[in-house]
Amino acid sequence: MKTILLHNPAKQDNVEIMADALVESMRYADHAIDYPDISKAKADDGVPAEWFYKVYSGITGTSELTAIIQYTQQRMLFENIGETFLGIAFVEMKHFDRLGDFIGQLGGRVNTPKYSSSAVTVEYESAAEAVRVNIQAEKDTIAAYQQLIERIRKNNPEKLTQSATVAIQLLNKIVSDERVHVRILSELAQSVAAEEGKEA
Repeated sequence: MKTILLHNPAKQDNVEIMADALVESMRYADHAIDYPDISKAKADDGVPAEWFYKVYSGITGTSELTAIIQYTQQRMLFENIGETFLGIAFVEMKHFDRLGDFIGQLGGRVNTPKYSSSAVTVEYESAAEAVRVNIQAEKDTIAAYQQLIERIRKNNPEKLTQSATVAIQLLNKIVSDERVHVRILSELAQSVAAEEGKEA
């Protein structure tokens, strides 16, 4: 971090650079796939910004904002597996950040999300139940992103526009990270079940 600050002393994006470095060094993301350069996207180019609002901050179990709240809250409720929840939350924060940037690039608005954290359920009877719920939420999120990718393709039947191409690349990156989360949580489910079996 000191090296980053020395090389970028006057820049205002040091926090984002350090956050990127942190997330990219963690096991909670797919490092084989990079985020695309969203500067190539633009408004009115085959991808309405409004299509991304629901996955960005919608009051659903498949929005990035929901995931952030859910994982960070559960991290405090289940200390024995809290590190995994927090690690995944960091990646979800990155997804939220990149989706927000992309919505803005498309000419959309992200400054007035209609969201209530009361829509997020985090209290479960056991850590095993919380992990099971999160696995299903991740699978539902992957399905939601795949539906959005298909919608973009259908809206550009002849040839993908530049913005459509970038959108699909961004969504594929996020989906690849969510698949990592499913794998990690599935492994965690086995260890938690074994641990709770010993206590029973």
